[in-house]
Amino acid sequence: MAVLTQTRKRLRATALVLGAASALMAAYLVSPLSTGQPSRMKDLGEKQKEARNLEAQVKPLRDMPNLLVRAQVDIDKFYKDRLTGRYSSIQDELGKLAAKNGVTLSDAKYDTFALEGASDLQAVAMSATLEGSYANLIKFVNSVERSKLFFLVDAIQLADQKNNSTVRLSIQMESYLRPRSTEDFKAEDKKAKKSGD
Repeated sequence: MAVLTQTRKRLRATALVLGAASALMAAYLVSPLSTGQPSRMKDLGEKQKEARNLEAQVKPLRDMPNLLVRAQVDIDKFYKDRLTGRYSSIQDELGKLAAKNGVTLSDAKYDTFALEGASDLQAVAMSATLEGSYANLIKFVNSVERSKLFFLVDAIQLADQKNNSTVRLSIQMESYLRPRSTEDFKAEDKKAKKSGD
């Protein structure tokens, strides 16, 4: 019977400790120290908004492998269609555009240099003096910018004005040379055969 009395005392002590712990927990839930449901809902809403923002930031990166393949295709097409492998093509194109627009191109200087970050390209910096009517000079600059061969106009500066109808400009431009491909050599051979016939 002594064992039974001892077990009852232990059970009562355990029940008192559990009751006190329950009372403390209930008091904490009701007290201002605990975060109530409205504050938890607000936190949940903020976390959901943050998750949506992160999802929107990551979304463009999900298709990255396909975007990289597409970018490489676009770069290859740009190289093929808008850049030349021959230095003389740049000079020829500028001469044709000048003649077409009634502009005199003189004092042309060309300088080539390696392009940092693009080992397969070579930059060609050009400076020249243009002379013609204001309208023809504008047409020339527009045709350079719209040329199939890629040109980048860096600077235009008024040199002087000879009379009311003739203006002189200094222009600085860039273009780029790509490595020559087998297609380039085939096209040149074909052109040479046509001119030889």
